[in-house]
Amino acid sequence: MFNPFKKRFFNLALGAGIGQGCMLVTAAILVATQNALAGEFTTAIGISSLLLLLIDWGGQVSQRQFVAGSEENTNLTNFIFARLPPLFFSLVLILTVRHFTDEKFEFITTYLIWSSLGFAFSILNFSGYLDVKSKYAQHGLLSNINHIAMALYALTCISYDVKLDPATSGAINSLGIITTSILVALMTKNAGNNGFYAPNFIPIKHLAAQGFIITTGQLPGQIISRSISIVLLQNAGSTVAAQYNLLKSAAGIFTQIVTLARRANYNDIYSNLTKTNDYYKFRPEAQIRSILLGLLFAATSFTALFLLKNSLEITSLSISALLVQNILWLWSSSYFFQMQVYGKNNNQSLHALATCTAAIPFIYLANTKTVAQAILYESLFSFGIFIAFYLIYKQRYQQRKQ
Repeated sequence: MFNPFKKRFFNLALGAGIGQGCMLVTAAILVATQNALAGEFTTAIGISSLLLLLIDWGGQVSQRQFVAGSEENTNLTNFIFARLPPLFFSLVLILTVRHFTDEKFEFITTYLIWSSLGFAFSILNFSGYLDVKSKYAQHGLLSNINHIAMALYALTCISYDVKLDPATSGAINSLGIITTSILVALMTKNAGNNGFYAPNFIPIKHLAAQGFIITTGQLPGQIISRSISIVLLQNAGSTVAAQYNLLKSAAGIFTQIVTLARRANYNDIYSNLTKTNDYYKFRPEAQIRSILLGLLFAATSFTALFLLKNSLEITSLSISALLVQNILWLWSSSYFFQMQVYGKNNNQSLHALATCTAAIPFIYLANTKTVAQAILYESLFSFGIFIAFYLIYKQRYQQRKQ
């Protein structure tokens, strides 16, 4: 009934879609009911996702790159050791921020402290390895257990008119992360000729270096979103911050759908692109499935949000800005994903760092107070810098052809 791609994508998308969909619905209900802690709750969840991405240290990407086309045994312990420094940094950062921030951010920091045990267990997540080695990607069904549990907790509090508690929220988030990490680790152990052997310093050093390059490409986008959320929380209040987080949740589902399509079709994309070494030449046809799927979902989400805008008190301009941002991201990220397949991780990292460095100070100094402003500023900086990078890469490609 399903070919391997369709079944892989179904499993990956179902797990992510249910989890992200639950959080999107929860954020929408919090905004619609004007919950006093809507901004704090959604911002805390976003920062948790940011820290999980940091602790992963490029693991999902580097694991796919490491095992694609390779039949060698994989020492999973090396990936764990490569993640220990960012884990330690994250835990110290949480405690430091807790010490130096005021009561306005107490909900967020308490939530993160109670999530810390889950962060520690997340170093056992080897989903990137299973993206390549698992025929039907059943691990995708486990990807968002923490978000599903969080959504159920929040909806229960709303139903019974109980105040959201940061410690309880964080503990539930932690339990969900622990469950996912342990189950994925067990699936990885049984997926092929690999295991947990004695660590080897040389590959750990290589993984740590590659992780730094990959993470500097992934983190800035998350940092921008979380920084904007905090700016809006300060400048415009909890409701506006929650509205922004709601739209970014919708954007998060969009990006996950595209990312999952790439993951499900990774072996085919890898095979098509590596037939030549022209990595500076953009070849979107190799990713046509994910691009078309992204355009379809962007149009669908725009329509749904537009129909619900009055209930959510979100302006048409904000929703339109999100649609533009999604389409621009789809195009630029497709190019950078092609570069990643070729092992060229530093290009996306440089673009992301440049965008983060330029956008955050501008948004802060501009005293941004509306959702539409924040999204448009971020989009203009990101795509403008991408165009500059792309023209440089295109010139290099033409020079190589001569």
